[in-house]
Amino acid sequence: MPRKVLIVAIIFLSFVIFLTNNQVFSFEQAVLYFEPSSGSFRIGETFQIAVKVDTKGNTINSARGIIDFPPDKIEVLDIGKGKSIFVFWDNTTSFSNSSGEITFGGGLPSPGFSGASGQILRPTFRVKKVGVAIIEFKEAAVLANDEKGTDVLGRLEKGSYELETEVTPVPSGTPFPAKELEPPKITTYSKEISSTEILYLEGSALSDSTVILYIEKEDEEPIIKEIDSSPDGSWSYIHDKFLQPGKYSIYAKVKIKTGEISDSSKPIEILVKAGALNIWRFSIKNETLYGIITLLSIVTICILFAVFVYLWHQGNKNRKKLVKEIKEADESVVNGFWTLKEEVRRELNILQKMRITEDHLPPKEKKERRKILDDLLEDLELLEKVEKYIKKEIKDIEDILPG
Repeated sequence: MPRKVLIVAIIFLSFVIFLTNNQVFSFEQAVLYFEPSSGSFRIGETFQIAVKVDTKGNTINSARGIIDFPPDKIEVLDIGKGKSIFVFWDNTTSFSNSSGEITFGGGLPSPGFSGASGQILRPTFRVKKVGVAIIEFKEAAVLANDEKGTDVLGRLEKGSYELETEVTPVPSGTPFPAKELEPPKITTYSKEISSTEILYLEGSALSDSTVILYIEKEDEEPIIKEIDSSPDGSWSYIHDKFLQPGKYSIYAKVKIKTGEISDSSKPIEILVKAGALNIWRFSIKNETLYGIITLLSIVTICILFAVFVYLWHQGNKNRKKLVKEIKEADESVVNGFWTLKEEVRRELNILQKMRITEDHLPPKEKKERRKILDDLLEDLELLEKVEKYIKKEIKDIEDILPG
């Protein structure tokens, strides 16, 4: 028996080291951001942007900060407190067009606010000059609804806006330039997916052209992919890996055989939510959920060994209690693995259905689809192997029970 206890302890410590190194547990912190985070506006036009907070599961009761904007290019007309989540404001909440700053400080009573899209302000700007206007937080704090007023702010995001000249009417008799290439369209997509779901897009473009796809996450370099459109102009795309949680802007350009490239299509916004088990303010990432289930199973085995040793000394009269505990642990493990395998099978089902319509796709995209399918099949096989291993360990415990 001591040999088995030692083996289980070594396995348990190995999983702890693995999960620690891979940062399975992460503390989620609030984010302050602008919506929209980009756009194009002309001289003389007014536009609004929302200053928002994503609490990431925290409950907050106040926030404060200073927002910088270029006063030579844009000016504030109104600070926009009307539809805010906050009901109280301090006397610093104001704006200055000379210094290019918006200062705010607001709060609300208990139970506070928790959510992904809480509007703090909605300032109105007017465009004064051509250029790029960067709007960003100079400093900020987001305070939790607790006794200490803990600052739970984790990240500040900025906005970038193109400021263009006024449209000048074309004089009569001026020849029109050659017709510009029409940007591709993204017609099929999900506005919200989990970080354990595959990104799938469909669209239309010029026939026999190349679609250049840009998948851009906030504050990161865009992922650029090229897809060949079919003779009827249709195209589709499956991303070759899971996307990390966050907001994504996706747009496309078309390239024809002469090398000409169109303007960008109208961007679509996709929110990738963390596929996770949330426990208070901690989250367990789904990409390592298999490891977590296995870890919990190992912990269960360790606990059962401890109970077994105790009951061994108490005498065989408690054997029935021990057998019941082991059976309950066995059922929990079986149910957990069944749920995970069903999720993998569901993804396989979707991909296998997509293969029915593969005939019109270019070879490169067919290859990408089949790679994802093969990877999922491997995941399912690995999951079944781990399940068998855990069940074997539980059976070993049952076999050494006192008779």
